[in-house]
Amino acid sequence: MYSQSVEGSFFPSGFGFSQSVSTSLISSVGEPFVGFSQIASTSIYSGSLFRNVVIITGLRESNSQLPLEYALYQNYPNPFNPSTTVRYDLPMATFVTLTIYDVLGRQISTIIEEEKPAGAYQVNIYVPNLPSGVYFYRFQARDYVKTKKFVLLR
Repeated sequence: MYSQSVEGSFFPSGFGFSQSVSTSLISSVGEPFVGFSQIASTSIYSGSLFRNVVIITGLRESNSQLPLEYALYQNYPNPFNPSTTVRYDLPMATFVTLTIYDVLGRQISTIIEEEKPAGAYQVNIYVPNLPSGVYFYRFQARDYVKTKKFVLLR
């Protein structure tokens, strides 16, 4: 049996009468019911009672899950000319810096220097004016610091 409060008076099982404005309709799902209301004007209700039920038939894995730890991945492609992609993960909001250095340790460029929310990111590095050679990219987020090597090949 399924019970639901509705406005009006109903005969849940054939005979009966109610003067209340709000009563409960009691019927089995899929079974017919008939009723009426004597408040203000007469209304006749008839039909079958149905419930909307959500049935879960499967689960799909979401790619929107937050990372569990900091991570810096190797760029791709590597070697590259003149652009490459670097991916990194942040498990919480933090200030992030991504800087490029040459083999002598001189800073070439700062790619990112800003507060970022938690999530998985990728950044495209475009260096059309740098000569061929070995370079390093250094990633820092809180206490996590990681440096990786990449090769620019013209």
